Amino acid sequence: WLLEHVVESLPDMIFVKDAEELRFVRINRAAESILGYSRDQLLGKNDYDIFPESEAAFFTDKDREVLRGGSLVDIPEEPIHTRHRGERWLHTRKVPIADEAGRARYLLGISEDITEFKRTREALAKAQKELVASRLRARRRGIGVGFKRRAGGGPGARGHGLGAGSATPEHPLYRRRRSRLEGRRLPRIGDQHA
Repeated sequence: WLLEHVVESLPDMIFVKDAEELRFVRINRAAESILGYSRDQLLGKNDYDIFPESEAAFFTDKDREVLRGGSLVDIPEEPIHTRHRGERWLHTRKVPIADEAGRARYLLGISEDITEFKRTREALAKAQKELVASRLRARRRGIGVGFKRRAGGGPGARGHGLGAGSATPEHPLYRRRRSRLEGRRLPRIGDQHA
């Protein structure tokens, strides 16, 4: 009873297929929720009865690979078309379950829905790429947006970056920074002259 309750309570999809025809013999509530089918609609069916042909072929090939190899296969990302939730992305692990003689009798699969994680990761990567492109465009136009310059002009070190409007030789900030580079100091307001 306890194991049954644990399997049904897990947020990840759990499924068991027979090794001969790869038909579903056991699924949990999370599988019903993710796939959009009740267990009555899934049990006894194989992937070709449920998914588009290309997806079913991929799943079946992976299942056969697991059963032939006799060990765990980890699939970091795989798309799956669900009945009501559109395309979802799963991280799936599959392992054979053998009998006393060592023959694979079943295939156990555990799939985590990583759709939201994948979307967030892709949005973050896109935002980072856009930020870098924006900074490079601004730098080409001479607008300071957080980049600093190395002594000698390269990006990344302290010291001599001039913002927009201060990059002309007539600007006091430009003259002061230029004089520091040359080892001189321009007088400031309030300096006393001897």
